[in-house]
Amino acid sequence: MQKIITLLLFSGIVLISCQSSRNRMTVKEQFDRLENVFEVANWQKITGKDTVYQYFSRMGDELFHVYQYSIEKGDSASSHLSFIRQNGGKIQWSLEDGSFELSSVDSTSSKWIDGKGSPAFAYKKISDSLITFTREGQPEILMRKTLPLATFLVRSRYDFINGTHTVDSALVPGKDKDHK
Repeated sequence: MQKIITLLLFSGIVLISCQSSRNRMTVKEQFDRLENVFEVANWQKITGKDTVYQYFSRMGDELFHVYQYSIEKGDSASSHLSFIRQNGGKIQWSLEDGSFELSSVDSTSSKWIDGKGSPAFAYKKISDSLITFTREGQPEILMRKTLPLATFLVRSRYDFINGTHTVDSALVPGKDKDHK
């Protein structure tokens, strides 16, 4: 009788552990969900007078290149390349101010923790063209999807040289037919 109870307990533990591992997402599935949030896109962050851009580029199944840059005089003034990658079964984002670990992700949001396990920042997709960025202890920042990176940089330089504003919108309106 005791052997049967032990066998049943052991079987139950194995069954529960198999069930919990089935519910856990693979690294690729987590990267797929991150891509649902960020897409392969250029996002504009406006904070006060400063405007910063983040361009997310997925490179294969388990890597994102993230370019953060600002524009000055129609050209990229400062830029930083960071990586979101798998490291020891965890997804990490190496930024200038430290390394952060993905704590949760779904099709519309991602939450990141610092090296001490404390919440650090989060991204939440509001629509196809808007994401919010929240850093722990700071106000929420709205990010707007902009033009693809190459088009954005060309238009930005053109605007600087010609005093125009074609980069302000992903869709530049055509000339008004009544306007002469």
